[in-house]
Amino acid sequence: MVEWWDRAGKQPKTYLKDRCLELDVQYRGIIGRSQCHPIVKVRQELMWELRDKFGLSFPAIGRLFAGRDHTTVLFAVRKVEALKRGEA
Repeated sequence: MVEWWDRAGKQPKTYLKDRCLELDVQYRGIIGRSQCHPIVKVRQELMWELRDKFGLSFPAIGRLFAGRDHTTVLFAVRKVEALKRGEA
Protein backbone atom coordinates (compact mmCIF):
# COMPACT_ATOMS: atom_id res chain seq x y z
CA MET A 1 0.00 0.00 0.00
CA VAL A 2 1.38 3.41 -0.99
CA GLU A 3 0.99 6.05 1.70
CA TRP A 4 -0.33 9.50 0.74
CA TRP A 5 3.07 11.08 1.36
CA ASP A 6 4.93 8.55 -0.75
CA ARG A 7 3.44 9.64 -4.08
CA ALA A 8 6.52 11.66 -4.94
CA GLY A 9 8.84 9.23 -3.17
CA LYS A 10 9.33 11.54 -0.18
CA GLN A 11 7.48 13.03 2.73
CA PRO A 12 6.28 16.59 2.03
CA LYS A 13 8.69 18.29 4.44
CA THR A 14 11.65 16.36 3.02
CA TYR A 15 10.50 17.21 -0.51
CA LEU A 16 10.27 20.89 0.46
CA LYS A 17 13.77 20.93 1.93
CA ASP A 18 15.21 19.14 -1.11
CA ARG A 19 13.53 21.61 -3.49
CA CYS A 20 15.02 24.51 -1.52
CA LEU A 21 18.46 22.99 -2.05
CA GLU A 22 17.77 22.52 -5.77
CA LEU A 23 16.58 26.11 -6.11
CA ASP A 24 19.47 27.43 -4.02
CA VAL A 25 17.22 29.13 -1.47
CA GLN A 26 17.31 28.72 2.28
CA TYR A 27 14.58 26.56 3.76
CA ARG A 28 14.33 28.90 6.75
CA GLY A 29 13.85 31.83 4.40
CA ILE A 30 11.08 30.08 2.50
CA ILE A 31 9.09 29.16 5.58
CA GLY A 32 9.92 32.47 7.27
CA ARG A 33 7.99 35.72 7.19
CA SER A 34 9.97 37.52 4.48
CA GLN A 35 7.84 39.38 1.96
CA CYS A 36 10.72 39.97 -0.43
CA HIS A 37 9.34 39.37 -3.95
CA PRO A 38 11.84 36.67 -5.04
CA ILE A 39 11.22 34.71 -1.83
CA VAL A 40 7.45 35.08 -2.08
CA LYS A 41 7.49 33.90 -5.69
CA VAL A 42 9.44 30.73 -4.82
CA ARG A 43 7.29 30.14 -1.73
CA GLN A 44 4.12 30.31 -3.83
CA GLU A 45 5.54 27.90 -6.40
CA LEU A 46 6.51 25.44 -3.69
CA MET A 47 3.04 25.64 -2.14
CA TRP A 48 1.59 24.83 -5.55
CA GLU A 49 4.01 21.92 -6.00
CA LEU A 50 3.01 20.43 -2.64
CA ARG A 51 -0.65 20.69 -3.58
CA ASP A 52 -0.03 19.20 -7.03
CA LYS A 53 2.33 16.37 -6.07
CA PHE A 54 0.93 15.35 -2.71
CA GLY A 55 -2.68 16.51 -2.85
CA LEU A 56 -2.31 18.12 0.56
CA SER A 57 -5.08 20.29 1.96
CA PHE A 58 -4.52 24.03 2.15
CA PRO A 59 -4.30 23.94 5.98
CA ALA A 60 -1.74 21.11 5.82
CA ILE A 61 0.43 23.08 3.41
CA GLY A 62 0.10 26.15 5.61
CA ARG A 63 1.41 24.16 8.57
CA LEU A 64 4.50 23.21 6.54
CA PHE A 65 5.14 26.91 5.98
CA ALA A 66 5.37 27.93 9.65
CA GLY A 67 1.65 27.89 10.34
CA ARG A 68 0.42 30.09 7.52
CA ASP A 69 -3.31 30.42 7.10
CA HIS A 70 -5.10 28.22 4.55
CA THR A 71 -6.27 31.32 2.67
CA THR A 72 -2.64 32.33 2.12
CA VAL A 73 -1.99 28.93 0.55
CA LEU A 74 -5.18 29.14 -1.49
CA PHE A 75 -4.10 32.53 -2.87
CA ALA A 76 -0.63 31.17 -3.72
CA VAL A 77 -1.98 28.09 -5.50
CA ARG A 78 -4.49 30.12 -7.50
CA LYS A 79 -1.82 32.66 -8.46
CA VAL A 80 0.58 29.98 -9.72
CA GLU A 81 -2.22 28.27 -11.64
CA ALA A 82 -3.13 31.59 -13.28
CA LEU A 83 0.52 32.15 -14.22
CA LYS A 84 0.72 28.67 -15.74
CA ARG A 85 -2.39 29.42 -17.81
CA GLY A 86 -0.85 32.72 -18.91
CA GLU A 87 -3.51 34.82 -17.20
CA ALA A 88 -1.31 36.82 -14.85
